[in-house]
Amino acid sequence: MIRTLISRGALALCLLATPLLATADHHKDKMHDGDSGAQHQGKRHYDPVERAEKHLKGLEKKLNLKPEQQSAWNTYSDAMMQRAADQAERMQAFHSKRDEMRDLDTASKLERMAQWTRERANRLDQMAKETRTFQESLTAEQQTIFDMYWEKHTRRGKGHGD
Repeated sequence: MIRTLISRGALALCLLATPLLATADHHKDKMHDGDSGAQHQGKRHYDPVERAEKHLKGLEKKLNLKPEQQSAWNTYSDAMMQRAADQAERMQAFHSKRDEMRDLDTASKLERMAQWTRERANRLDQMAKETRTFQESLTAEQQTIFDMYWEKHTRRGKGHGD
């Protein structure tokens, strides 16, 4: 009798799980129909411009800038928004050339990666200069807030890439 109950329970569980598994397979197949890497991972599309806008609004509010600091802020935030727009373009170009990269030999791939690394280093140097210029317009308290906000809203300080 116990075996019968267990068998019936197992059968009922299988019958209940079958539609769920079929739905999961359908969604998995749908995820692979698109060409976005974010879709393949089931993640939301990453928009650098949207993210930059959000962070800049939050930072501006936290800093409580004085009128005489507004010009420095505008210069800094405009540069950050341009950087985000450039990043969005680079991401789109990268995704459109993904197949080309797969066809390259290993040495060519490494050369391309080295080029990207140099370009990224140049962008980081420029970003550091723009950030330094902006930070010089802040009070000591605002600089602390800026540093804390930067650490909280980036992966820096969280064990990623340090």
